[in-house]
Amino acid sequence: MNNPNPELFDRLPPHDAEAETGVVGSILIDPNRADDVGGLLSPSMFYNAALGTIYSHLVAMRDEGQAVDVMLLASRLKDAGDLDSVGGAAELARILNSVPVAAHAVYYAQRVADRAERRRLIGIGWDFLRDCYGEGSDNRQVVSSLDSQLRNQAKQGDEVTSINNAATDALVMLDKVRQRQDKLGFATGLEKFDITWGGLFPGELVVLAARPRIGKTALACQIAYHFAAHNRPVYFVSLEMRNTQLAIRMMCSLAGVSLQDVRSGQVSDEDLDRLGEAGQPLGNIPWYIHDSARLTVADMYREARRIARDGLSLVVVDYLQRVTPADRRLPRHEQVGEMTTALKTMAMELDVPVLCLCQLSRAAEGDGIPKLYHLKDSGKIEEDADVVAILHRKTAGYPSTSEPRTADLMVAKNRNGEEDTITLDWIPERTMFASPSQEWTG
Repeated sequence: MNNPNPELFDRLPPHDAEAETGVVGSILIDPNRADDVGGLLSPSMFYNAALGTIYSHLVAMRDEGQAVDVMLLASRLKDAGDLDSVGGAAELARILNSVPVAAHAVYYAQRVADRAERRRLIGIGWDFLRDCYGEGSDNRQVVSSLDSQLRNQAKQGDEVTSINNAATDALVMLDKVRQRQDKLGFATGLEKFDITWGGLFPGELVVLAARPRIGKTALACQIAYHFAAHNRPVYFVSLEMRNTQLAIRMMCSLAGVSLQDVRSGQVSDEDLDRLGEAGQPLGNIPWYIHDSARLTVADMYREARRIARDGLSLVVVDYLQRVTPADRRLPRHEQVGEMTTALKTMAMELDVPVLCLCQLSRAAEGDGIPKLYHLKDSGKIEEDADVVAILHRKTAGYPSTSEPRTADLMVAKNRNGEEDTITLDWIPERTMFASPSQEWTG
């Protein structure tokens, strides 16, 4: 590997001295320009600290409704003890005289912001180099930190838009929906859920919570298959099962072969033929499984972005408490809170629904019907999620050889709709759910 070019270490950081002077001079000529550039610039973006200080005072004077000219600015700087550090009144006069017109203020501001962004990226690069050279650095954490910083940097470019533009975009979207005679959300294949809530919506974080062995992975696989079978690509993160285990589950569900019989080796030749037939369509659908016991949200986000280049409709994470935290030093509730915030960001930036499975605490078993406060590890789960659905089967009182044949799917939080409960049929032989009277085919 070649070492970095040593000349890079001796170069001045990117900046544009003329543009920085141009912004400040433009505001001195026409104070209204402060409003034009306010959304583009902050004082910290100036490479010349003196110009950054002058800019911060100009913005403050504007925000406070004060009149702005070079004499009033000099007086304010003097009162604040900043006049000498910025070069005195003579420097203010030089800045004013160096800018012929105020009309190019936005152009100057864009150049200043562009160079500031480059300096921040260089800073991220230095941090990355330092972490790579650090003794005892965990590679995953180093990469995760870099990815998180780059994503935060990208978010700084978000723009403000008018409600008129948003309404126009919404009408275009609704017209497309009308033309294809579809809902805004994507169907899950659970007829009653889709009718009641409209399916899963792009940009939303949907949490599916349950106690162990209730069927949340089975339900997630079922939804993922429905998406993929309708040519809607799925990225499925499996932190507990290998990809072969998930494939066997789906083949059993599609073939109507008992998963328990398969696991115990009690399958007939006929069963094997049916499983083989069921496996064939799985080879032709866009369902991508990422199975690993150690994945951070940043790891998932990178892979999801790669898949999204060719189209992505759903991300499934199985399950939240198995995700590797980006910072193991934080308390557990803060770790989980950072994960759900990052998953919500992923949903919005990729414009896909993110279905995240989640464990309920043990208290849910003793309290009867599970509630939102039974979500394990962090109240941020409820805060960040757009929808929280709780899957519940009343297993208490059933012998070990039997299982209840119904389950409640309770939407306990819905940011954009009603909260309600629907009943699903549980078919243990096929490890799948269906709406009552619905024959599930995917």
